[in-house]
Amino acid sequence: MLADGSTLGARFVQDGIVSPVTDLFEERATPISHMLYINPRWETEGPLPLFLYFHGMNEAADRPAAVRIASGGSMLARMQLENPGKYESHIINTQGTPNVANLVAYIRDLAAQGKVDLDRIYISGFSLGTGTVNNLVNNHPELIAAAVPVAGGTMPSQAVINANNNVRYVAYWPFMHHQDAGAPGGITTTNNLRAYFTTGLGAQRALRNANLSLLEVNNIEPFPHFGFTITAHGSVPTVFGNTIGMMHNVLTFSTVCNVHAAYADKNIFDWIFNQRKGTLPECTLTVTDRLDLCLEEGWIEYTCVFCDAVKAVPQEPLGHDLVAGACQRCDYRTEARIFADNLAELEEAILRDGLTVNQLRLTANNNADLILVVGDIEFTLATGVSNRNVSGTVSIGDGWYLRFDIRGNGANVREWTIFYAR
Repeated sequence: MLADGSTLGARFVQDGIVSPVTDLFEERATPISHMLYINPRWETEGPLPLFLYFHGMNEAADRPAAVRIASGGSMLARMQLENPGKYESHIINTQGTPNVANLVAYIRDLAAQGKVDLDRIYISGFSLGTGTVNNLVNNHPELIAAAVPVAGGTMPSQAVINANNNVRYVAYWPFMHHQDAGAPGGITTTNNLRAYFTTGLGAQRALRNANLSLLEVNNIEPFPHFGFTITAHGSVPTVFGNTIGMMHNVLTFSTVCNVHAAYADKNIFDWIFNQRKGTLPECTLTVTDRLDLCLEEGWIEYTCVFCDAVKAVPQEPLGHDLVAGACQRCDYRTEARIFADNLAELEEAILRDGLTVNQLRLTANNNADLILVVGDIEFTLATGVSNRNVSGTVSIGDGWYLRFDIRGNGANVREWTIFYAR
């Protein structure tokens, strides 16, 4: 109403809602209830990573609600819009707790269509949703490159690892407020996570690539929040909305050098998208960006023999499996060390991990002939290996040679090392 008592006839009429993030997704009821974003780039670039997010209790009364909240899937979609070409992937935000068998079949079907890169499947869940994260990692670790449980979940037990050793190779980064009593299992879940990485299997490096962020406060630093804090159980905006360095922790842990420092100015999605199934943990730093952070933690420095990139590898391998230093610049694996409990396991490990070695012939009992086959050329590394340690050098021409080192006792060969050098 105006001062003279008259009124204006104009009025606001809302025709609809424009939501760039939500509009990316389509609603699907089968084979699981979910919101799906298929990134069209796969048609020109080939298979893309797939990110799956499982929401918490009462967060999705209907399917669209799963991406209208601050979920991992919706925040990744927003980052794709804000950073074209950087986080390109497909996204599945499930509604409710999905049937895992149907979900796995669905993922494999998308891969069969040429849409999904099976080496880059990433999963995350909040609170109740971390149960699905656990289920997938524990029962289908061969499918998962990285898992980021938020405010809930349990870490793999020794029994789970014994049942499927592939669990050890899933890259893990749980986030939780140190006083979170709202997680499934209450404060006990929080305390168990702390114990896992201080005295338990995490601290013992049972997982090959694991990190922990036990949060002091759930803060959200970027615009427009400017440090706004939320409840102890509401960690999702903190985890996906900040850089790693913006989070305040009471406890951190990393199997692979100082990951928190390496990613201090990066988002958790930067770490997630750097993971690939079948690769091994390595220092993410070069000599130009704080390699000393790794060296301070007992890692040793090495230089790629092909491109001179300076990296770091663990000084002592942990566990009975492959530890390798792979050059990020030229992707050449300069050294590989394998641990095994017996000769059969040793052969399996060498062949499985796709080293330059593509055949290792071993004789039975306590006498072993170690024969390396590179292409069509055979190199006899050692014969009659029994109750002694063996090391040596084999020339492969053009000034290059293979060095090998066998440690153990007869059939119980424990360590086999081979690397290129000049």
